[in-house]
Amino acid sequence: MIILRLFLVLVTLLLVLSGGMYIFTRDRRYLRFAWQTARFSVFLLLVLALLFVLERCADGLAGDTLISPFLCARIVDTMRHPMHMQ
Repeated sequence: MIILRLFLVLVTLLLVLSGGMYIFTRDRRYLRFAWQTARFSVFLLLVLALLFVLERCADGLAGDTLISPFLCARIVDTMRHPMHMQ
């Protein structure tokens, strides 16, 4: 969790510095860098969130969590067969 917090602090710092550099220099490459950084950050956070959900589902299938085994089985089944979503 400390790594995630450090990542968020670094991303925020990069975005603020890139925005500041754009304001002072009017060079659009700083905006492009900020946009790429934001896209990468969102992608990485979504991957980590997916891994967190899968971990919770694995615990749910084992009966160790508050998430119902039925819900976890549906999530896993939907991931295996995405065309059969209802």
